[in-house]
Amino acid sequence: MELESGFRAIRNAVEPQMPPESLRQSLLREFARKSRLRMRRRIAAWTLAVAAALICVTAVRQQKPAIAEQASLQIALEEGFQAVPYAPALAQGELVRFVRTEVAPDTLTRLGVFVADGSSDSIPVDLVVGQDNAPLAVRVDEEDKENKEND
Repeated sequence: MELESGFRAIRNAVEPQMPPESLRQSLLREFARKSRLRMRRRIAAWTLAVAAALICVTAVRQQKPAIAEQASLQIALEEGFQAVPYAPALAQGELVRFVRTEVAPDTLTRLGVFVADGSSDSIPVDLVVGQDNAPLAVRVDEEDKENKEND
């Protein structure tokens, strides 16, 4: 029983170093509070992530671009479109689409189409754009341009 007296001495030496019960309780309360804060933050982050995903899905489903029809670039060039210089080559099977819009004369110049019109008004054009929405060919719509000038 020699060990018992040694253990008793160790226990008596350690007992005064044990924190009081009030300190232990305050540490447990602080741990529980921080745990609740972490859980709230985690729930808020997941809620925001789900809301963002729903908004993205809704936006993608409602997106309806102004597309006249899909066709190949070769057919467009045969119909009077002018190819845009430095436009990337189409990938095999890539679809193109026609978009009717109005652009400024300086934008047309950057697309490689020179117009003698000195006005700064927007000019109606038809664009052929690829799946990445980069313009591949452009055609100035002369009829709409004349109608706009007469108005």
